Amino acid sequence: MQTKKINRLTHKDTSLSLYPLKSLKKSYAVLN
Repeated sequence: MQTKKINRLTHKDTSLSLYPLKSLKKSYAVLN
């Protein structure tokens, strides 16, 4: 139960850290 919670939190963290990178790539593609 506890590990599931931790896994979910880490997954959320990775998604949040990856999100700005994705948007940055998108804006970069628009500029080019």
